[in-house]
Parts: sequence; C-alpha cells; structure tokens
Amino acid sequence: MESGDVVNVKLRTTDYYSFKRDDFIKADGTLKLWNNDLILELEDFHVEKIPAKCLTSFLYNFRKRTYECILKVYYNKLGTSCAGIAVATILGNDNFISSRILENFKHSGVYHLLAISGQHISFFIYLLVSFLRLAGPGSKKLYLKNILIMLLILLFLIFYNFLIGQKASALRASMMAILIILTGFWEREPDGKFVLSMTYIFLLSAFPEFLNNIGFWLSFAAMAAIIYINNIFSGLLKKICKNIKTKFKFRNGYSPEENYFIKIFMTTFSINIFILPVMLYFFKDFSLIAPLTNILIIPVFYLLLFILILSSAASLFWPPIGSFTIVPAKPLILYILKIVNFFGTKEFFILKIENISYYYLAVYYLLLFVVLFLLNKYIKKS
Repeated sequence: MESGDVVNVKLRTTDYYSFKRDDFIKADGTLKLWNNDLILELEDFHVEKIPAKCLTSFLYNFRKRTYECILKVYYNKLGTSCAGIAVATILGNDNFISSRILENFKHSGVYHLLAISGQHISFFIYLLVSFLRLAGPGSKKLYLKNILIMLLILLFLIFYNFLIGQKASALRASMMAILIILTGFWEREPDGKFVLSMTYIFLLSAFPEFLNNIGFWLSFAAMAAIIYINNIFSGLLKKICKNIKTKFKFRNGYSPEENYFIKIFMTTFSINIFILPVMLYFFKDFSLIAPLTNILIIPVFYLLLFILILSSAASLFWPPIGSFTIVPAKPLILYILKIVNFFGTKEFFILKIENISYYYLAVYYLLLFVVLFLLNKYIKKS
C-alpha cells in the first residue's frame, strides 16, 4: 500500500450518530483485500475523534457546516421521508432514503433523478446565469460580463462538487458544462461528441478508480445515447409525421416531435434502449415503464428542483427564509413518491433476467448498431 491509494473504510460501531460527515478521526484497524479492493476495518473502541488544525481541515469543516445547515432546514420542514428525497436531489446522498423507496425508484425508472447528473447541473447553471445576467452590468460591458459569468460558474461547479463529494455523474456533467461554456465563449458551435470524448479522457486520467465505477459507465452511456441515438429516433418520428401529413394532406403546422412530453419520451426511450443490457447484466432487472413515469414526474421535478435550490441557498444566509421557501416542496415530493410507489411495486412493469452472459450483450449491441445505421440511412434519404 502506498500514498495516494484508495481505501474503503468499514467502521463497526454501536453509535452510528456519534460520527458525522467530514469528522477527523484517529484509528487503528485491519487492512484487508476483498474483491480487489482495499478495506480498512475499524472498531469503534479503536476510533477517536481529533481536532483538525490545518487549511484543509478548515475547508472540510466549512463543508460540514454547510451540509448540516441544509439538512437541518430539510428535516425541520419536510419530515423524514420527504427530507431524504430532498437530500438525494440536491446533495446526491441517498443514504437517508429507505431501501424500499430506493427500490421503487429503480423499478419505476426514475432513479436517475436522485443522482446528480446533467439534468441537475444544467438547471443549476441556467438559474445562475439568469440571475447573473439580471444582476450584472449593462450591455456596454458585455465581454467583461461574460467573463465574470464564466468564472462564477466555474467557482460554483468547484464548490458544488466539493460539497457533494466525488461523484462520477456530477463530475461528468460539470466537465461537459465547462467545455460547452468555453466553446460558446470562443463563439464556436459545441460538438457534443467531442465534448463527451474529452470529458471521458480527462475524468479517467484524473480518477482512474472510476474504471470500476458502474455509475461512471452508466452516466456516460446515458449521455452517449442522448448525443448519438436520440437524434436518430427523433428524426425518424419527424419523417413519419411528415409522411402522414403528406399522405392525408394535413395542413396544420403542429409538429408532434417538438412537443415537450414527446421529447421526454424519446430521450428516455433512447437512453433505455442503449443501457438495457448493462442494467440487466449488473442489476438483473430493468424498468419497462420508465418513459411513462418520466413524463409524469420530470415536469414536476424541475419545479421541485427550483424550490430546493432557492431554499438551500437561502438557508445558508438566513435559515428562517430557507425554512419558509421550502414549504411548497413537500406536496411535490409526495406526488413523486405516489407515482414511484405505485409503478415501482408492479412486478409486470419490471423485466428480470438472471445471469446474462457477455455473448448476449455483444449480440444486442451489434444488432442495435445495425438497426441504428439503417435508420440513419433511411432518414437521410430525400
């Protein structure tokens, strides 16, 4: 074992609540190797809390206080079950959600809402940019204003990733956001494929341990599906609608492919069709109802996200304001839980396959790529 090695720490304790996030401890334990991972096993009578006395400790102490301040507002106003959902949504920590509810989120196909991803990061940046553009200087200083906005976004992403901890999906979304903002600043059209590739190379170079992180691969797989596959299915729908209009001589200008709910359905379908074998291989089951549940939940989820962001930011400066603004979040969370608990408990919406082999994964993706190639070729025909 050398300096810089990643070690999983397992603590056996009779008093779970005596240890909190970002506590500094002095401990004696046993280092073991399990499934190619280093595990340091500790007993609570060999563990001692110690005061931290360095710059790094100041940063971690600041993170601890920020985390606890937000948690206090959530639990005081939302109750245990709803607060757990809020913590997962904003802080990316699902440890406060019961295993039963987590399973229902997975089986209903909306577990991705509890993992900090591009959906969250892009919404955070949108709100931040909107606020800065309203509060910033006038158009005469537009260049300086854009530089200031870019720097503030960068600082926000660094702070937010530090707050929630090292999470592959959040880092992927943050890195992609930074690259897209830079291309826009240089007045160039962002290339999603290039941005995704550069983000992949950078994250694996900086964090080699992500190679064994299933969340890392699922995050990139979902993003790859949006960039590569979603346009093909959207183009196919557009062409079908155009042919129907021509055949039946419809003259209205309505385009179903531009409908917000249709877009949610197509995006969810594209992602699911791409990650299906991976989910079955690692988790043995897959939600078939995800497109419908995403349509029912995502519009409400963005409103919930806005309320939680507003209340979390307010609670850091004046907790009573944060407690007041978070009140409307509870009925939204209860609505989401009703949808999740209804669809997540229906076995006929869940595809289960045990012990799927690499051979079937290879055949599936080979057939998928052939079908996508033929569809793309069909769409491009005049």
